[in-house]
This record gives sequence, structure tokens and C-alpha cells, in this order.
Amino acid sequence: MARKKLLMGEVARDSDLVFNTPASFLEFFHQINCEIVLELACGKAAYVRELAKRYPNRFFIGVDVKADRIGYAVERAREERLDNVAFLNIRIEDLADFFPENSVSEIWITFADPFLKPSKSNRRLTAPGFLEIYSKILKTKGLLHMKTDSDLLYEFSIESLTANPDFDILAVADDLYSVDDLPLDLVIQTPFEQKHLKNNLTIKYVLSLRKPESNCGNCSCCN
Repeated sequence: MARKKLLMGEVARDSDLVFNTPASFLEFFHQINCEIVLELACGKAAYVRELAKRYPNRFFIGVDVKADRIGYAVERAREERLDNVAFLNIRIEDLADFFPENSVSEIWITFADPFLKPSKSNRRLTAPGFLEIYSKILKTKGLLHMKTDSDLLYEFSIESLTANPDFDILAVADDLYSVDDLPLDLVIQTPFEQKHLKNNLTIKYVLSLRKPESNCGNCSCCN
């Protein structure tokens, strides 16, 4: 297992689809001329890859700090011949160094670590510090999706988003698969989700929107 991780880490380091410095990524970023969607803590990027197949006219970027997971995602993306994906092997705390303000259309957070200890609540990906980063890089009316099996993270996210003046909550579901006419993008299941469902856990979902900076009622972003 350790050798496999080392090999996958080398794949990530050698790939032209993987970036870990702002300078190299921003040069690549400015060549993208379509909507950009991120998956944070993407792991092996199951969500990114499935969305990329469905939406060839958008560009998808998976973000994860673990190089071996990114390496696996790169291999699968090549096997699937996806030409609208890339990966950042970075800490999510550094996202604002890689993306200009108002440049990302959607962010997905799928089954992130809930950090159960209260002393680590600031590491939850919907903690106030992270929401501040997302509000900078998301476009006006950009979307933030979160799927989780954790009651704690679900409730924490609702509280955090409600308290944040930059976001409006559009939808919540404490049992996603009990919802009628579920959008197909929400039916995508990562290996983590499949495991949770086999263990009879319910999947929760929160959808929020980055508010316009000023609700003047006349500009295109407010209408």
C-alpha cells in the first residue's frame, strides 16, 4: 500500500494536469474560456470526473492536499479521455492565491472530514474562514454544494451559512434520497457515499448561493 501511494504521488508530480504553485496554475487558468467548477477535498475525484463527462463545455478542477489521491484521479481522467479536468495539489486554505476574485461558477464539497472535535471546528470546510475564501473566488450567484453523511457537519454548515452575509441558503435536505425529482447531478455517488449508503446512513445536502455585493435591482447580476 505504501509503495502504491508513492507511485501515485509520482504520477501527480509528473503530470501536466496537476499544479501546486500559483504562477504555474494562473498561466494555465487564463487559457480556460468556459465556466469553472471546483471539487474540494476531491480525493480520487469521482465527482469531478463524472461531472466532466456530463458537461464537456465546462472545466472541472479537483483540489486535494494528498498527492497520491490526485495521482489516482489523473490516471482515471486519462483512461476516461477527459480533456476538461485539472487538479490542484494544495491546501484549500490557499485557494485565493490560485483563483482571481469572481472567477468560479460552482464549488462542490462532497463527504469532507467533519472534524468531530469542537476544538477542530475551524477546519470544517464550511467554517467561517473557508466561507470567506469561497465568497471571494465565487462569481456573483455562484453556487456552493455540500453533500455529507454527518449530522454534525450538516447542522454546522447551515448555521455557518446562515450567519454569513455573503451567502443565501437555497435548499437543504436531511435525507437527500427521499426528495422527489432529485436533480441528476445529486445522484452521483462517490465510493465514500456508496459505503455510507450500504451502512444505512442518510445523505444530507445544502445548496447555497453567493449573494450579489449590492442588491441594486437594476444591474444584470441582480435580475
